[in-house]
Amino acid sequence: MLTYIVLGILLGLTFLARLDTVLLAVILLAFMTSTLIKQHSCSAALLRLAGTALPFLIIVSIYLVLNRLLFGSLLPVSSLLKSEWSRSLLLNDPIFQSSGWLGAKTIQLLRPLASFISMNAMRPAVLGVLGAGGVWILALLLPGQVILRRWSRRTLIPLSPFFVYGIASYLVIMITYHGSLSYAPWYFAIQPWLAAVTVGMLLDLLRDWTEKGYHVETRAPAGSYRLVGLLSCILMGTATLVQVLRWQRWERENPEHLVLYDAAQWAKENIPASAVVGTWNAGTNGYWSERRIINLDGVVNSREYFKSGRQDLCRYWDELNITYLLDVFQDDQVMTAVPLHQAYAGCIDRLQLIWEADGYDPTWSPKAYRILPAGETSAE
Repeated sequence: MLTYIVLGILLGLTFLARLDTVLLAVILLAFMTSTLIKQHSCSAALLRLAGTALPFLIIVSIYLVLNRLLFGSLLPVSSLLKSEWSRSLLLNDPIFQSSGWLGAKTIQLLRPLASFISMNAMRPAVLGVLGAGGVWILALLLPGQVILRRWSRRTLIPLSPFFVYGIASYLVIMITYHGSLSYAPWYFAIQPWLAAVTVGMLLDLLRDWTEKGYHVETRAPAGSYRLVGLLSCILMGTATLVQVLRWQRWERENPEHLVLYDAAQWAKENIPASAVVGTWNAGTNGYWSERRIINLDGVVNSREYFKSGRQDLCRYWDELNITYLLDVFQDDQVMTAVPLHQAYAGCIDRLQLIWEADGYDPTWSPKAYRILPAGETSAE
């Protein structure tokens, strides 16, 4: 019974780490229900299921209650903001405008598969969904080949809840969010793990075929499996080396990946330590600049900011005594997932450009602005 309780606690802690893993808990509990009913009496199965479900529900309930008491809402404001951004991206998507929701979401789902080579950030997720998920589905549909069926029952089938979650979470993220918001790599933590585990299991199958003589039943020469195993190892090592070299070349040819770091380093050296700096990328700029940073995109701000503050940044800057802006701009418009420059259009003449980095894309660059007091303009 202790094992089931510990599992429930671990599921609760996983939920606290990422709220969307509630889907994993639901899937795992569904598989547990099916398995326990087959192995135990109804009362014993319910007892074990409750041992897992109750700790999980208690942790989730505590989180939701504290959120409601402390912040006035059950869920974090970031979920509302990302949903709003996704609606904006969807409405402005040309595919949505011409083919509707179904057409836009179909392209959204298929784009990472069609752009497997170019979309580096999504490649591990695609390998987990299409590669590992495909192997798992094939294992479920295997014909009566004894060796393969025995191997899949020992390796892939016990991990079925995680394969289901890997595929389901990919679909949920792609449908819930839109555009670049749904391609963030931190949404896809389990898919790369599934891909790695599946590769290991396939190599284990090759080893079994080689060492245990399964080649006799499959009528293949014994040495062929050793050769395939050796070639597989060489192929994976070569692919890893090629990927590292490509990544290094990309870093040399695309210095923009350092754009926020360069901006933060400039701020550290040139902006007074007592100053308050506003930015839409608070994480990188706050860590590396060692300055007091206030986030402006709303993801980690208060609910009041979500409701009203972000609509009038001119007033918000004055209220919090923000005197500098630091981020990546195209002209005087900050580059964000959705256009946000209208929020400070009313005081754009108060922004005095004090730094702009060279060597980046001709259309955008990291910049720093001084926010002049109300009544003054940069023209003065």
